[in-house]
Amino acid sequence: MSESSELLLELKNDVAEIDRLAEAVDDFCGECGLPPKLVFNLNLVIEEVVTNVINYAFPDGRADEPIYVRMALEGDGSTNSRVVVEVRDTGTAFDPLMGGPPDFELDLEKRPVGGLGVHFLKTLMDEVSYRRTERYNCLRFTKCIGT
Repeated sequence: MSESSELLLELKNDVAEIDRLAEAVDDFCGECGLPPKLVFNLNLVIEEVVTNVINYAFPDGRADEPIYVRMALEGDGSTNSRVVVEVRDTGTAFDPLMGGPPDFELDLEKRPVGGLGVHFLKTLMDEVSYRRTERYNCLRFTKCIGT
């Protein structure tokens, strides 16, 4: 395995792209020999993030704007390696890290919609950061293979 393997995707702003995204992530992770639990967690978080971009980032209807996903394995695939994912979009500026966790004490029917995907992002990944650069939302998250 090389010191850096990378997956680059340009997705249409359409929920139909989620299947293509999941397949690409599975293929990339398989080629890198990543553990199944890590692959599941990465797919879960990436799907949640991209679905939120598709559903909420373009309230003015700019559905033709692409969403960019970059996924890289840094290291040789050993437990000292890490997977880095960046999702970029030109949607409305939104920092998902600003909100608090969902209230799990409330009954499901009383719980407000939203927040669970961000909860997965914050709890399943080792590092998460957001920045707005030029016209892009850039959400970056990292998972160390050994954790």
